[in-house]
Amino acid sequence: MVHALYRWLFLRRTYVHENLRDASNREAVGVSILVLVLAISPIIIVLVQNAVATIQVFLSINLNLFSATFQKRGRKELFSTKNGKMYRKFGYVANQFR
Repeated sequence: MVHALYRWLFLRRTYVHENLRDASNREAVGVSILVLVLAISPIIIVLVQNAVATIQVFLSINLNLFSATFQKRGRKELFSTKNGKMYRKFGYVANQFR
């Protein structure tokens, strides 16, 4: 009877130690993933900010060029229509702007 009690206590202790070891390993994996995410997220934020700034600069340059071109030579000043065809004031242009 005493032997059975010791065996039961030993099995119980082994089971508890295995569960504690598994829980400790899972906690270590969770903490390492958290540290990895916290280390990488500022880098991703900086990269996204740089990409957004680059896109904004590119769009502002294109819009400035487009508006400057339209201000210099408006569509009404450049083109006139006769008989359904578009003409430049100084020569024929294909119907590409219809």
